[in-house]
Amino acid sequence: MLQGQIPWGYQHIWNESGVTPHLYLLFLLVAVVVGIVKLLIVWRVAPPFRLSRVKGSPSYLDKLAATSASLQRWMGAAFFSWAILVSFNVIRVGQRILEQQEPWGVSILIVIMFYAEALSGALLVALLLYLIRWHILKRIEYLGKQGV
Repeated sequence: MLQGQIPWGYQHIWNESGVTPHLYLLFLLVAVVVGIVKLLIVWRVAPPFRLSRVKGSPSYLDKLAATSASLQRWMGAAFFSWAILVSFNVIRVGQRILEQQEPWGVSILIVIMFYAEALSGALLVALLLYLIRWHILKRIEYLGKQGV
């Protein structure tokens, strides 16, 4: 082996976790809990497949519309939080490359792996919120047709 080269191995991959990834995961967890709580609140008033209870109730229709708008904002926040996390990580990896003169290949691999994990989390949360919002919009559509 040539002198001065760093042997490649999983144990040599840089993994410096800071506060930012933990805050990001906490935010995603909060978003999931908020989405599920909103769905349960909507279902408490009118369980699935029993919308006849609230037929003609404008207050329930307004509640559904407000919940849908709130979920849309949470989905946007999930994507913005991912973008902020990416920007912080780019700075951190850049500083590490400058300080330790790490080979570029390993650094790029670390960045790609980190972004893939972070984006997967954001996409799963956004998908869950999207499906909950879709369900609520279908309820609005159904009740809107029933009230007419």
